[in-house]
Amino acid sequence: MLFKAWWLIERFIIDVMTSPDSLMIVVNVTGYACIILAGYLGYRAVERRLRRRHTVDTLLQLLINTQFAEGVHILDNHIAGDLYVVEAKLKEDDNCTDSKSLDMLMNFYEFMASAYMRNFLDKAVIENQNIKHLHDSFIVLEQLIEERRFRWDRPNYMREFQRLAERFTPKMKTILKIPDPLTREKMGRNEANRSRIFVKPANRLKVVAA
Repeated sequence: MLFKAWWLIERFIIDVMTSPDSLMIVVNVTGYACIILAGYLGYRAVERRLRRRHTVDTLLQLLINTQFAEGVHILDNHIAGDLYVVEAKLKEDDNCTDSKSLDMLMNFYEFMASAYMRNFLDKAVIENQNIKHLHDSFIVLEQLIEERRFRWDRPNYMREFQRLAERFTPKMKTILKIPDPLTREKMGRNEANRSRIFVKPANRLKVVAA
């Protein structure tokens, strides 16, 4: 089959080259090919632009939600105190009765990270404005994320958020020139975090996520 296809292609090329109108045929074929390529590239450019616009619109819809500010406030408190976020201690730590605002913010970061990794957002804007907050937010949420991954049996929970935070880690010193960035080691200096580190139960009982 391949031999026959190659033979047909070879015969076509020979016929074209030996034809008295060979130059005109080559010009026409080249022109059609260029038109098709230009149309395809134009379509992809429009598709990328529309995808980026849709991504930005989705992020803006999340940003204007009234619960978003409360989630940011929770994370800012924990970043300032080098304190891990624990779901059971939200009332004690942040005077928050449930985790809805925090969940919304985490989903926002996961969506942003996914869009960043797939070039659906302007990376320069994200890197210039959000490197430190995204990086530090993951650090204080890390134990909560690990606990939920185990409890819900969802090993990929907030995986894109984690990947983006890890990508930003070396930029903390090189771009932002922060001498002592927030790290797990720095979190360990806070004695209050010792009881907040997630340890997998020996019986490995899990709860299915709703």
